Amino acid sequence: MSKSLVKFALVGSVGFLADSCVFILFFNVLDFGLVLARVIAFICAATTTWLGNRIFTFCSVNETSKDIWNEWKKAMLSAFISAVPNFSTFILIVSLFGSRTPFVYIALCLGILSGMSCNYWLNSRWVFRYS
Repeated sequence: MSKSLVKFALVGSVGFLADSCVFILFFNVLDFGLVLARVIAFICAATTTWLGNRIFTFCSVNETSKDIWNEWKKAMLSAFISAVPNFSTFILIVSLFGSRTPFVYIALCLGILSGMSCNYWLNSRWVFRYS
């Protein structure tokens, strides 16, 4: 396993915590709708992981990057592309088992995991590549 993949997974773990906490806040505490809470949490997690990958995973590449705004936009596009398997898995599990505990959290976890490989490939080959 490559060193960058391990770092990516560690940053992804932080993103997972951000995603989960924001989702719980908006869905359970603030009583937002299921999909809206999921979208808000996803955007927060994607921004968290972009920053973590910029600082930790692909830091040597970023020394040449001056256009942080463009990099963030590429990271968001990468995250949204990777959201297709993420959200598809989430919606499929919720539609099969319902949105009650624990199924909604199982759906959340499996959805996040399903988008990880796509997101790693896009980040390593496109977002943080400046050659």
